[in-house]
Amino acid sequence: MVVNTHDEIIHMDSETAETYGGNYIESPEVDDELGLEVVHKPTILEKYGVHCDPLKNSFHASLYKQFEDKGYLSPKQLKALGG
Repeated sequence: MVVNTHDEIIHMDSETAETYGGNYIESPEVDDELGLEVVHKPTILEKYGVHCDPLKNSFHASLYKQFEDKGYLSPKQLKALGG
């Protein structure tokens, strides 16, 4: 069971939840060591439907780095990638 700083339960397995008597909603994946929710970060392909290989050239590498840092690309950058 994982408890936050306000003593609120943020994650527990289904067997433990049954002992508290109530419905248990399956929580997202939680990191065992940190006790934090694992958040899926979409790739450029998943988010925009275009390929951006950072090993292809420096332009792709810079767009890839910007996406990793900021989480988005501008419409002009997407158009340059073929999107």
